Parts: sequence; structure tokens; C-alpha cells
Amino acid sequence: MRRPRLLLIPAAGLAALTLVGCGDSSSPQASTDGRSAQQILSDAATKTAAQESFRVALTANLDADVAKGAGGQVGAALSQPLDISGEGTVRKPGDVSFDLSTTIAKAPIQLNITKVGDQLYISVLGQSLKLNTPKGSVKSVDPMGLPSALAGWISSPQVVGDEDLAGVPTVHIKGDVNAAALTDDLGNAAKRIGAGDALNSKTLAQADKALQRGTVDIWVGTQDGLIHGADADIALKGKVDAVAQVSALEFTISTRFSDFGTTTPIAAPKGAKPLDLANVTGLLGG
Repeated sequence: MRRPRLLLIPAAGLAALTLVGCGDSSSPQASTDGRSAQQILSDAATKTAAQESFRVALTANLDADVAKGAGGQVGAALSQPLDISGEGTVRKPGDVSFDLSTTIAKAPIQLNITKVGDQLYISVLGQSLKLNTPKGSVKSVDPMGLPSALAGWISSPQVVGDEDLAGVPTVHIKGDVNAAALTDDLGNAAKRIGAGDALNSKTLAQADKALQRGTVDIWVGTQDGLIHGADADIALKGKVDAVAQVSALEFTISTRFSDFGTTTPIAAPKGAKPLDLANVTGLLGG
């Protein structure tokens, strides 16, 4: 499969995270305290959402089969590979500083995305830029809800067993993708960033129908009851108007959460310039 480039990543979610420290998933002895998998997830989502801050690390990969001869900017974008890794700190009331790495056309790209209140900044190639985006849209994006959102993508969850995840004892829960919850989250995220036309109800319904495979894994700490990891593996095949040149798509995301309650401050980058055409041209070497 050929893979799309950075500009096609959905914001909700918003992209070298590895599957770290997994133990024997076949163990029948799981620390559930008599609770069902669904109850464990519900309790963990509530408790994690109440945290003041945490660290997050992720990797994301998007592979697409593109129609031969697909032209235009979309066709060109979809023909490029996309593998993203990153990590950063998230703090209430939704501030974040996140370092991302990717490769586009064999060129490594590193950037930082910082959100403070209703302001969004991107720092790349030694320049910090303040994006001219609607303040209400930026403020409504709350990365603190990422662990709970990923836990909400799971359907028919089952306890797999007790596992060690990067030194943290956890209970591993696995299930299918809840397509309705996934498409609802993507649609709501698109509306918040002003991309609702691209992910309208028709497009989301098509994506729901095209779902061929979807699994979700969640790891909940047995001592603290917090979500420490969430992975999703999704495959689509069929017509989706928003990406008409694509006949099939595979998306994987792997996240790890740690350092709950960290006191690392998040501040706007100093000397950030308003993002305008001249800034963009300069970044692209024009």
C-alpha cells in the first residue's frame, strides 16, 4: 500500500511509539476485582479524565491504495508515505505541547505543536508561528480527553489478562471497533476545526459501511485504575467520497500515557510570528 502524507491526518487525533513491555496475554488470572471489562473501562475513563496532566507518546501510520493516475493535490498527497511519532505533555484545561516527527518524500520533518488556551502554535525549522485560527475552535479541542475517547472506541470488550506495560502492572482489555463511536468522534473533531464539510454525515456513513477490520486494545493500571495504553487497528475498503482516489485504507495508532500529575509547565513559544503566506513560503524554501 502507498501511504498518505502529514496533511491528511485528522486533528482528533491527532500522530516512534512501540508496543512496550507486554506480558503474557494468555494469562487467565486478571486483576478485575469482579468487575466486567466494560465497567473497568468506564471507571478508568472517568478517573483518567479527572487527572490534571499526563505525558503521551504515540505512533500513527496510514496506508492507502490509490487509484492509478490519481491527479491533483489530493492524489499527489496520497501517494506519499506517512509514519508519525511523537510525545508531549497535556495539562488542564486542555493545553498541550507535542513534538512530532515524520518523513515526507524521504525528508525527515520535526515540529512542535503547542496549544495554550485559545491559541495554537507550530514551531518548525527554527521558526515559531502563531496560527490564525478561530479561537473558539481551538479552545474546544481538548487533548485531555484522548485516553477516554480511545477507550470509547471499543465494542464488546473482553479481559485478556494481566500484563506489564513499561513497568506498570495493567489489565489488558481487547475488543472490536465501535464504528459509530469512531465516526462520531471524527465528525465532531472535524467540526471543531472547521472541516465539517470534508467529514459530513454522508462521508461518515460511507466510512462506517467500508469498515473491514477494527480492533482496540486498552491497558488499565491495576494499582491506579488509569488508562496507560490504547491501540487501534482499522482497515477500510470501499467508496468514501472525501477520498475518492482511495480504494482501501489501513490506519493504526498506538498511544502510551504516563507521568500523571506531572508539573511540567506549558507556555507559548517566544517570538512566534503570525502565520501568513510569506511564512509558509519561507518554510517551504520559496
